[in-house]
Amino acid sequence: MKRNTIRELTIEHAVGYRKQLLEIVGKGNSPVIDLSELESIDLSGLQILVAFLREAASVKRDAHLAGSLGVEVQRAIGLSGLCDHECPTGESLESAIRVLL
Repeated sequence: MKRNTIRELTIEHAVGYRKQLLEIVGKGNSPVIDLSELESIDLSGLQILVAFLREAASVKRDAHLAGSLGVEVQRAIGLSGLCDHECPTGESLESAIRVLL
């Protein structure tokens, strides 16, 4: 299970990362996105993660988010309203997103 890392999930990089993450879904049985090096995220980035998990589910792939989230990333996720509790890890963010799917 290869972990793919991302540093910025913002509107400036949205198109490239969306395409890259959807390609990852097509290549691996259990793709994991490691968010431990993520420095910034905005609503576009959160939408990309939702699309990643949704696409994986639609093609029966067991995709996951992983890694500890930095304080600024946690703050941005909190401001989005996605998590009604703390989201200190990729796993907790994944759980919050899966509620939407």
